[in-house]
Formats: sequence, C-alpha cells, structure tokens
Amino acid sequence: NIVVIVSSSPNTIKNIYDTLDSLLSQSFQSYRVELWLSEVEFKQSQGNNKLPKHIVDLQSKGLRICWTQCEPFSNCNILNAISKHYEDIVVTANENIVYYKTWLNDLYINFIKNKDKKIIYCHVMNKIKFDNENPITFAELLLNIEDTPSAKNFPINLYGVIYPPRCFYRDIDKFNIFM
Repeated sequence: NIVVIVSSSPNTIKNIYDTLDSLLSQSFQSYRVELWLSEVEFKQSQGNNKLPKHIVDLQSKGLRICWTQCEPFSNCNILNAISKHYEDIVVTANENIVYYKTWLNDLYINFIKNKDKKIIYCHVMNKIKFDNENPITFAELLLNIEDTPSAKNFPINLYGVIYPPRCFYRDIDKFNIFM
C-alpha cells in the first residue's frame, strides 16, 4: 500500500486545495491521499465542521481527513501517520506545492530502482555539515543540496519523501520519549 500524506494548519488550510487536487490527480495507480490535522490546533472535537467546504468536498475524490491530538507546530501529525501506516510505503508531500501529474510515479520508480528497500528516498536532501564541532545553520544547509548517500543526510519534504515500510522504530509515535 502507498499512502501520500500532507498536513496543514488553520492558517494554511484555506489555501491547500490546489495541492490536494494535484495529489489526488496523479497518474500513479493504487494510492491513497490523507490530510492530517491537529484537533488541538483546530480546536474542535467532532468531524470536519470547521474545515472549508472546498476541502471537505475533496473527500468525494478520495481524500481521507485524519485528526490527531498533536500540539500545534510539531511534526507529530506526520509521525502519527507514519506510525499508523507502519507496514505501508508512506510518501510525504508539502502543503505549499502543486505537484505535476507524474510526481508520485517518478518518485516511486526511482525508489524501487534502489536494491535496499530500507533507504528513505527523496527528491531533495541535505547533509548535516559542521563548522568546527557545531552544525551549521539550516539556512546555510539549503545552499548545499546533496546527491550521495550518507548517514548525515536528511530529506527535505518540499518535493516529496518516501518512507519504506518499517523504516522507523515501532515506537515512533511515543512522543514522550523524544519530544
């Protein structure tokens, strides 16, 4: 199973229709798209009544809306989604990008070419670099896009990241351990 996940916030939810529509209109076959939202952030406890109608209406095209109890401004929406789909291929997408029609297909084809199915694959990655013993700033890293495998690499979600099944520890959703 392949699941494409994207998260949003109350500040950006009105503007993600084109992103979601582009994800739902991919040429790739047999995948799901899920929008992950924080109930805490949206301050609601039932359903979709506070979401814009044009977003809710995308459910008829296959969008699944998922709610979490995450605190605002954390990555816990994405971590919850990865945990829920532990046995699936999870592809993360950015809420600010309109994806071209073959985006998912292109990402997946490059992923399956790799013999090691445990490697996290992405369109864009950076490598943690150091100035003396201190890591350089994220802004400086953005100028140093990498294309060679390394344990110091980290994926940039902007253009998509594929997380293979079981690539994280099973307790990825136990936020009290690491947050």
